[in-house]
Amino acid sequence: VQIRMPRMSNEEMQQLILTRYNRCGLRTDHDTTWKIGFLSRGLPPYTHLLAMNAALYAIASKRIGVTHEDVDGSLARSVSDVTQSIREQYSTAIRTQKKDTLYPYVLLACALAKTDEMGRFQQTDVVQPLNQILPGKAYTAATFALHMNEFTEISRGEVLKRTGTPRNYRYRFADPMMQPFVVFKGLAEGILSDKSAEIFSAKPQSELFSNEPLRQ
Repeated sequence: VQIRMPRMSNEEMQQLILTRYNRCGLRTDHDTTWKIGFLSRGLPPYTHLLAMNAALYAIASKRIGVTHEDVDGSLARSVSDVTQSIREQYSTAIRTQKKDTLYPYVLLACALAKTDEMGRFQQTDVVQPLNQILPGKAYTAATFALHMNEFTEISRGEVLKRTGTPRNYRYRFADPMMQPFVVFKGLAEGILSDKSAEIFSAKPQSELFSNEPLRQ
């Protein structure tokens, strides 16, 4: 029987990062822990991976303060460190011989779409993030209906699972590990920016944080 494992909260991810950094004599700030949490999507393996590579990037620059720029600088390494199966499934999902293709953009928009408590989203939920990623195009749900359908097929690795009935389909990522990978690959390749990413996740403000580097 499968056991449902809830995703970590922002507070839990923040505590995980600060505890490990404190053991290593490192410090960080709110922007950095928020960014790692946003990219991790509550999945501990990604939290560990991004926090570790950001720390190594800072150390290589002879610094003990890990910043969100270090997260950016280590994204390419983090992408390459992700398991081969995830990277291959991603390549299968977006593969095409056409130069101007929407597949990587639609999949990234799916990863940024607002979901229900089960991680499911509708095709209309993909419209806003897609138009934010590719401004000035005014895409509608009908524009990428074919792409959404193909993402559920074997030919594209069944990267999405679809439930419901026509006109009321709901989608979710077949492998939860794929969603955050798509997001930070988009950042690593310049398809997504920090500014556009923050639109899809309210950045929390807390009195516990200031502009000064944090120490636990």
